[in-house]
Amino acid sequence: MELDNNIEYRLKFLLDSMTLKHIETKDILDQAKMKEFNDTFKDEQKVQVFCSKLEASTYFPVLSVPFKNGETIHTVYLCEVALGNTIYVDSEYVKNNLPIPQGFDAFVTNINSNKSYLHETQIDLKEYVYVINDSTRILPIYEITFEYDPEFEKSARNKNVCHKCLNEEAIMYCPSERAIFCSQCDELVHSDAFLKRHERKYFDKCGQKKFINCKEHITKTIEFYCTDCSMPICSYCKVNGSHSKGDFASHNIITFLEACNTLSTYIQEAGIDLVNLSSNIENEVQKYIDLAEKSRKNIADLYEKLEEERKNLRLQLENIEETKKQRFNAGYIEICKQGELFKRMREFPAELDPTDRLQYYSGIINYSLYSGIDTDKNSVGIYLDQNNEVVKFEGNVSIKVVENQKDFRNLNNKEKISEETLLRRSEGSHK
Repeated sequence: MELDNNIEYRLKFLLDSMTLKHIETKDILDQAKMKEFNDTFKDEQKVQVFCSKLEASTYFPVLSVPFKNGETIHTVYLCEVALGNTIYVDSEYVKNNLPIPQGFDAFVTNINSNKSYLHETQIDLKEYVYVINDSTRILPIYEITFEYDPEFEKSARNKNVCHKCLNEEAIMYCPSERAIFCSQCDELVHSDAFLKRHERKYFDKCGQKKFINCKEHITKTIEFYCTDCSMPICSYCKVNGSHSKGDFASHNIITFLEACNTLSTYIQEAGIDLVNLSSNIENEVQKYIDLAEKSRKNIADLYEKLEEERKNLRLQLENIEETKKQRFNAGYIEICKQGELFKRMREFPAELDPTDRLQYYSGIINYSLYSGIDTDKNSVGIYLDQNNEVVKFEGNVSIKVVENQKDFRNLNNKEKISEETLLRRSEGSHK
């Protein structure tokens, strides 16, 4: 009973619900697997989270409980999960079944996709899920069935809406039906002589609108609280039941109202501590944001340096290209000139009158000498040799992640060394 009560509270807490009802809890824990699980992942971060089904890639809401829209009865599994080191990825990365990067054990992602720095957006944690691809990291504990209607939650939250018509304001509680009814539904439900015998608690007469049914006497409501057992009991338990005899008879029993007031005081006092913790978290979050901004600036600086390097390299390459182009063009002109000279040396004398040939005989014979062409050598090969060179990088450009000397404490106050990315360029020149 206490387990069911705790689980119902956890479900309500995570779904921020006032109307959710627990139906059933089944223990599905494999004791043999639990020992293996604890031995294997004893030093890793573990959390208890809910999933709707167990499969190759299992999705666990970060701070919620999965449920199907359009349905009111839901079944989920409460599991202990060894998260290990998580890494945030875009949802498309998960959908494409891409591998987990080395050094990480689980994904955390946004089901609606978000590629920006999250501290710059207003995030809704209900949209974020852990994705576990390794089934050995999942230890199923309970299969839980509960009733939850998000639409009814919106209309009935902090209101005493009739459980039957789901519309009118309730005026009474029936312990036998474990439900509250409006005046019309009260008359309808308790219309015959048998059902009229049900005990009915009308709000305006008893001064309260919320009631708890006794676990032992299910048609009776709680009126007392045993501080020794930390258990609410009804008047039957106190007079004739479990707390009427033996050691239980001497237990400290207070009224239901006293217990409520004591718990309210405890919550108020605990709230002061929570305010302090919240303030500490806000400070840690700011440190985390500052670190993220530092990291982003580090990367931005590297992008800038990389762009400067790219521009310098491009300028060098353009200069090399221009020089080579000039050399190639000069050589090409000389080669073409030689081709044209050879053509003219062949064709021009052939067009001359024999008399003119005789007159210019010496010039025709000796033209190659004062033209600068050595007809006995492959003068084209000279220009090929001059330009037979390849441009390549000497040295290389690389990115390296190095350890920072300053320690950073994360939200769990565990020491972590932040990463600073540096651009390292090995020595060397570019040709």
